[in-house]
This record gives sequence, structure tokens and C-alpha cells, in this order.
Amino acid sequence: MVCLRGLSGSFSNGVATLYATTSEASNNRMISIVDTGNSTPTSATQLATAGANFVFRGVDVFPDNTPPLVTSIDDGDIDNEVAVGDTLTYTITFNEGIDASTVSASDFDNAGSSGISIGSVTAISSTVFSVPVTPTTTGTIILRIPTGAVIKDLAGNNLVTPVLDDTAVNVIEGADTTPPTVVSIVDNDADNLVALDQTVTYTISFSEDIDAATVSASDFDNAGSSSISFGAITETAPGVFTVQVTPTSGESLNLRIIGTIKDIAGNDLVVPVVDDDILTVDAIAPTVTNITNNSSGTVFAESSITYTVSFSENIDASTLSINDFSNAGTATVVFGAINQVSPSVYTLVVTPTSGGTLRLQLPAGAIVKDIAGNNAVVPVQDDEELTITPITQLGPGDIVVLGYNTAGSPNDSFVIMTLKELSGGTRFIVNDNEVASDGGTSFTDLNEAEALFTVKTGQTIPAGTILSLPWGGADVSTATYDWDLPAGPGLGNNNDEIYIYKATTIASSTPTAFIYGVAIGSSTSSRPAGLTLGTTFIKPTGAAARYKPTGAVYSGLPSTIRPAIGNTAANWESVAPGSPSDWSFTLGATFVGATINGGATFPNNAQRSIVTSLVVNFGSPVTLQSNAFSLENIGLLTAGSSFIPQNQLIITPASGPSSSYTITFDAGVVANGTNVGGVIKRAGGAAAATNGNSLADGNYVLRIDPTKVQAEGFALVGDAAFGDLATDRFFRMYGDSDGDGDVDGTDAVALRNAQLSYNAALDWDGNGSVSAGADITNFNNNRNRRRRLF
Repeated sequence: MVCLRGLSGSFSNGVATLYATTSEASNNRMISIVDTGNSTPTSATQLATAGANFVFRGVDVFPDNTPPLVTSIDDGDIDNEVAVGDTLTYTITFNEGIDASTVSASDFDNAGSSGISIGSVTAISSTVFSVPVTPTTTGTIILRIPTGAVIKDLAGNNLVTPVLDDTAVNVIEGADTTPPTVVSIVDNDADNLVALDQTVTYTISFSEDIDAATVSASDFDNAGSSSISFGAITETAPGVFTVQVTPTSGESLNLRIIGTIKDIAGNDLVVPVVDDDILTVDAIAPTVTNITNNSSGTVFAESSITYTVSFSENIDASTLSINDFSNAGTATVVFGAINQVSPSVYTLVVTPTSGGTLRLQLPAGAIVKDIAGNNAVVPVQDDEELTITPITQLGPGDIVVLGYNTAGSPNDSFVIMTLKELSGGTRFIVNDNEVASDGGTSFTDLNEAEALFTVKTGQTIPAGTILSLPWGGADVSTATYDWDLPAGPGLGNNNDEIYIYKATTIASSTPTAFIYGVAIGSSTSSRPAGLTLGTTFIKPTGAAARYKPTGAVYSGLPSTIRPAIGNTAANWESVAPGSPSDWSFTLGATFVGATINGGATFPNNAQRSIVTSLVVNFGSPVTLQSNAFSLENIGLLTAGSSFIPQNQLIITPASGPSSSYTITFDAGVVANGTNVGGVIKRAGGAAAATNGNSLADGNYVLRIDPTKVQAEGFALVGDAAFGDLATDRFFRMYGDSDGDGDVDGTDAVALRNAQLSYNAALDWDGNGSVSAGADITNFNNNRNRRRRLF
């Protein structure tokens, strides 16, 4: 239990707060009694009998021994003149909460010469009180809290007295006959230029309190030439009003007071009163007068174009941004910096990132304002549409570095290879700056050298092309590209690096995308973001400086070649600076061969009595386009040519990529043994691999269109046919059970045995048995014949 020597307190909103006034710090407590029921204590008596409805809470506090202060005394009268009998309402503000029970009319008097009467004092809040004062004689009123007045804060500390108002109010005989005046008219527009339909807020200050009932829109008009409408009129303080005015036609706005406005005593304002600021009302919306660009000739994707946009008048630059522009054409674009050439002329950098068309526009919805705030007329488009020529989109590993200090004079050239065909206008940047840490997105310095490579207009560089690029020396070739030589020093032999990348400018510290990187020997430069160590970023071991001219990997797809180039231990070697380098690469997938009858096992696996399928194999997964395969019969006994219809070649899987495709043959719904387009209908069934439809007799060539077999964007390379060579042995001659190219006695024995023990290779119609009828008839048709060799 804590004993308190003195308490003061207040009761508000269901909480009674008692303050200890003891000076003993160990007993200092603030006790809050919180209402948990339905009643609120409003006195000490109720508090004493509150019972269980209240919870007592206590926290340690420091005793409040500081007297309160008066921070302001405001008489509320602007001209500080009142008549005998007029009531002034003073507002007294304290610096802390005051015990309202200690504040009464007796705590105030007049330090001036007028007799006064004081009405009831009202607590507006715990720190603000209103005191009504009515003069009874002429003279002056200086409201005072005199010596001896006892006003206490909530802790019981007495206000230090006396306290006087710092303003004297004159009290005159009879009624207030002084007319009010306008002290100021201020608008919220800094430049005195407004747009049509733009609301202007005027603040009008009078010399004294005004009867708000006498202030309305009819009391104002425009001394200028614009028509206007009025919005809200609000009294914000005694004698201060805001008036909202909107010009609805152009030219000028000059607010004027013409009506009957009265002060509290009923005195009329002397009118007219005219604002000393005349606002210009701009009713003309700005327009775009011209859009030009600096393009000439062919425009390539990723090449920046500077547009100049001219307006009919000065524009508020803060309202113009890249969000106000778009492309009315089909190319994707990136908007760069907007620069102000003059108040009405701006430039905008636009970079198309794809092929298509470019027509700059300010679309509907763009908000561009003139100085007055009028919106520009939109939409508007450039009258010139540019055709954007697409370029090769380069990603990680599309260009690789093969050698370093490998050729040229003065022994500082490096060698790259393209793993994509580079179209005209394709650009990339090369430099030997550093990246500080793995996964970095920028160069730590730009103190070395940068160079720009550009494929010339109308030229292409095929995938697999080797380019030797000088670093500070003479160019090796400008037939199909431009090479802007760096101005910096040459490459170091064993402690330098090369980065190939895309960027908005040649000296960009942060590339938009890295393509390749190589760090030689003791170089500490690191792998940048987007590249992978060993494939698209490499660090040749020791003094290794070039890919081996022999004994490394020189053919295949980029996914095969990149890791081979990155295998520094196996495929790189050390060479003296300036040693020439010569490589030849073949890029693309390869056709490995085909398997007849899907590898199905027959009694004699060399048979060519039936051909039910081909399995076509490639060296890597490929994707087939329509009609990639065609099957030609060049004649079994005599020369001739016919193709199996494309719709009868069933290719599985139907979509790629896959490194193996199976071709079977469709004959439609016909009787067994029927020849449909060079395909013999057979029964199929459970033994479909051996009993399925077969090619008719003939010598066959499987032809593959290399352009329709794609792998990683590359067409097929090497042999693209099967059956065109004697070693392919791709033929069908019914009855040839041993695949030797004729039907003889050996095959007759095989036919007899097949009648006793089933052999699907000698089942002409695939009905599950070898017997008299179609099987024997077709066998006899080929008896003692030999296929045509070629």
C-alpha cells in the first residue's frame, strides 16, 4: 500500500487520474481508476463508493512542482475597438492542463481604465478557456489575471501572477460606427496565370470581425473580362474568408467586392474593393506543332533515335515524362531521357528493341500542361513512320572467345567465333575492364578500353565465322563489319580480360546483358551476372591463351562447343604472343543413320522381305518441320522414281525435340494385301512391329531436308540421306528372307519352314499365317529375281 500526502485529479471519459504532490520520490505515484462497469466517477465521493466497477492502476511518476504558464491571451477583435456594452470573448491558453475548478470570473480583472463585467468562464479544453468581458464605461481594456488569483494546474501548482494581455482594446461611447476595411486579397496562384476552368482560391482579410451572414457570392464579381463562377465561401477565422473562383472564359480575372458586407456592429464595407493582382486566364490548349527525328537510311533495332517535339507554347516541364509517349507502330521500344531544349521544345531518346515500325505519339490520356495548366491536345502522332530492321538478338554464349594475343600486329589481337548468324545492324561491345565479384552487374572501372562491333547494313556473318579483332592495331577486315578500335592500351598477354556485352552506350558501366567473358592467367576479374563459369565465362589455366587448333572439339551444337571451349585443361594451350590461329568449326546437328524394321527380331535378321518401319537417329535432339522426311522408291528391278505420299508417313513423336524418330506407314482402311501409294496393307494386331504395314517392293532412299531439321537454331549438317549408298542396303523384296537381294532356293526353304513355324517376314498380308494364296503367289512373282544394284 502506498500512502500519498496530497492528491489532485480530474475525471474524464470514464478515467479518474489522481496525481501525488509529495516530494518523496519513492512514494510518487500516478493512480488511474479505469471504469470497467457502466458508471463514471465524477467526484471523490463517487470514487470512494465505486466498488468493483473500477480497476486501480498505478505507475511511478515524478512529482509536478512546475507552475503553469499563460502562452497567449487573444481578445478576438481585429481592430481592437469596441463600444460600451459590446462583449469581447477572450481566449486564454495555458501551457499545460489546468484544474478547471480553480478558474472563475474572480480570477480576472482589467488593468486598463474601463469598467468591465466578466461572465461565466468556459473550459474549451484542459488548456484553453474562454472569458467573456463586457465594458461598462469608455477607456481601455487590458485583461489581467491579477496578483492573488489562484489558478492551479492538475498537480496543484499555482499560476504565477500577475499576467496581462499585451494588447489594449479601446472602448468607445455608443455603437461601433467604424466601417470595416479590406486588409488584403491574396490568391493561391504564384505566377498570375491560370487555365480555363481552373479554380482559384482567394483569401480575403478584413480589419475586424465580419458578419458571415452578409458574405455571399453576390458580393463579388470580376473586374476583368473573363466570365466566372463561384464555389465555396468559408469563414476561416474572425474577419478572414476564402472565396473559390473559377474562370469559365479566357482573358483576365481581377476579383472585386461590390456587395453589402457588414461587421458585427452592422457597419458596411466601403466598396468597391479590387484585388491588386490581375490574373491572366489562358483558354488556349497547347498543341504539338512538330515531331522530327534524327534517323537517316536504315534504322536498326537497338539503335537509339532522338526525337524533337515542339509545342505551340511553353510547357510545364514537370508534367512531361516518358509516360506521356508511346509507339503507335509495332516495334517494342524503350524510352530514354527527356531534355528541355527551350520552354516549348523537348528531345526524347527512343530505342527500338525489335523489328517493326516506329511512329512516336502522345496517346489519348497523356497529360501535358502548359504553364497555365491547360492540357495539351492529344492524341497526336508523328507524320513519319520509321521501319525498324530487326537484328540478331544476342544472349549468353552466342559469341565466344577462342584466342588471346593470337594473331595480328602488334600482337594484341583476339579471336572470336559467332554461334549465331549476325544480321546487318547487329552490334555488341567489347572491353577489358574488370568485374569485381561473381554475379556482378557492372564494371568496377572504365579506365581501360572499349570497342564497338557492328555488322554492316546488308551484310550477314554466318554462324561459325571466326573473326580476328585487333586491340589497338590495324583492322584485319571491314568487308562485313565495322570495328571501332579502342583508344586504350593493348591487351596484356597473361593478366587481362575480355568482356563481350550489350549496353546502351559504349562506355556504360552497367551493361544491359553480358554475352561472354574470359580472364587470362593472373587476371582477378570475375564472372558477371548471366554468365556461367566453364561455358560462357572461362578462365584458361596458367598461361593458356588459345583454343587448340587440333585435338579439341570443332563440330556440334553450341551446347556442345561452349563447354568444350570452356574446358581449359583439355582444349586450351599456351602460345607465344602473335602466333597465328586457324580453326574450322562445323555447327549443327548430324544424321547418324536409320534402323530398318525398328530393330525387330526376325528368324533371319538380315531379311528384306518386309519393311514395316524406320527409326531415324540424330546425334542430338532435333525438331522437325513439316515434310522434313521424304521416302523415294527408285525402282527394284528397273530404274524409276516415286514417293510415298507424305500423309502416309506416320512420324513418332509427332513433335520434338527428339534424337530419334520412328516412321511407320499408313495404308488407310482397305483389304489386307492392298497396295496404297506404295504401302502394302497388313493386318497388324498384337505383333504390329512385324505384322504392320510394309513398304511395297523397291529400292528406297530416305531423304532429309536439312533446313527442316533444326537443333538450337542450326540446320542439319553432313549426310542427309539414307539408302543412297550400297552400304545402306535399304530395299524391300518380298521373299528375300536372307537379305541378299534375290529370291532363290534358300528363300524357298525359308518359305516352307515358315508354313510349319510362323515367320512374319514371309507373311505377305500379315494375317498371322504363311499359306497358299497371297503369300505363295507374291513369293512366286519374285522367284529367281535379283534387285537392281546402284
